[in-house]
Amino acid sequence: MKGSGPVARRYHSAVVFENGLYVFGGFSAQQKPLNDLWKFDSDRMEWEVVESSGDVPSARYGHVAVIYNNQMYVHGGNMDKFSALDDFYVFDFGTKVWKLIGQDENRPPSRYFHSGAIKDNRFYVFGGAKTNSLYYNDLFYYDFDLRKWFKIEIPSNPEGPQPCAGH
Repeated sequence: MKGSGPVARRYHSAVVFENGLYVFGGFSAQQKPLNDLWKFDSDRMEWEVVESSGDVPSARYGHVAVIYNNQMYVHGGNMDKFSALDDFYVFDFGTKVWKLIGQDENRPPSRYFHSGAIKDNRFYVFGGAKTNSLYYNDLFYYDFDLRKWFKIEIPSNPEGPQPCAGH
């Protein structure tokens, strides 16, 4: 299915894989969270909806998406004003199938507007918010080899980052 592109949105994620820019979720101009996945094909210079199956994530915005081992990983986000998420999904570009990754007891608490990055075999998650008044400055990582979350204990440091979101 080809189209003129995704509807207007904000707080979505965008990742690059091979010849495509993939845009997932976000918050529409009509104030609704989204869970659609779009690809901009840089070879054909056109947008297309990515039809997917499996454990498709619920509509969300303010989530984090990263690429690791030819797959897209999506963490957290928010469904509405008071519904921050702690779930973790993987999307396989080859099969176009979503899978919910098992949640372990060390996973980060529900959050949105956080940051994420890949280094070696780890996916790091920093900061974010659970509500309009609860912000985090904690740091977690997911080890892809061990398939487990770990919290990095950071000593108290007055010069360290304060709780933050939307960075």
